[in-house]
Amino acid sequence: MENKKLYRITAGLSVVLMLPELAWDCDFVTMLSSIGCSGIAASIMAIYIEINNSKREKKKLEQARKLYLRKINDQLSMLFGRILWFDERMSDDNFDWRLHPTEYCSLQFMSAVSMEYPNKEKISFEEAKTRLESIGQKYDLARQTEMLQEERIKVQKMFAIIEESSKYLLNELRNIEANKLTLAVNEYLDLAEIDVLVFNIAFGISLMKCSGKNYSVAIRSLLQAADIVRKTGDFTDEISLELQGSISLSEL
Repeated sequence: MENKKLYRITAGLSVVLMLPELAWDCDFVTMLSSIGCSGIAASIMAIYIEINNSKREKKKLEQARKLYLRKINDQLSMLFGRILWFDERMSDDNFDWRLHPTEYCSLQFMSAVSMEYPNKEKISFEEAKTRLESIGQKYDLARQTEMLQEERIKVQKMFAIIEESSKYLLNELRNIEANKLTLAVNEYLDLAEIDVLVFNIAFGISLMKCSGKNYSVAIRSLLQAADIVRKTGDFTDEISLELQGSISLSEL
């Protein structure tokens, strides 16, 4: 900004140096006019270079920001996909809800169900958001009290599974929180956005861990966090309805 101001002042002074030639015709005035012409040309070129450099720096920042936020965006996308996938199993009488939550997050389980439920469909984030908000309303605290005990236990089990599968998401979140000053200084995210992001994800996951909580609030908190990540990183990828998740190297 300061450079552009200097360039404009230089161009203005150059114009002033050219004006005398309109009234007088002598070597000295011609020399001043030549200096003025050179000054204008140099100023225009400098402004052009400054604008191009600014565009390049902005593009580099956008690329770096997107690269840094890619992992947490992917983790949130998989989490939303898991909520949608397990919600579809709620009405499936053949689905086994008796396993421990960790077993539903294993490579063995995900490989097995991919054969039994071969759903490769993907939907836009906006459509997924609408479905997730509807799921949240279906499992809010008031409606849980109206459910039969067997149905309520399945709902609580579903969200316990989602919480158990969120360890990699929380790891990415801790990484962002630990580096929030650096991220703010480098203009990846401002401090207020980081605080909101960290709170919403941590709060949403913690609600899922406990039985009999308002799961609509948990889903809404996670969607708000996703809005920040997707807007900042300019992510437009779709949400897969196939059961997906991160696994440890020991499972390979």
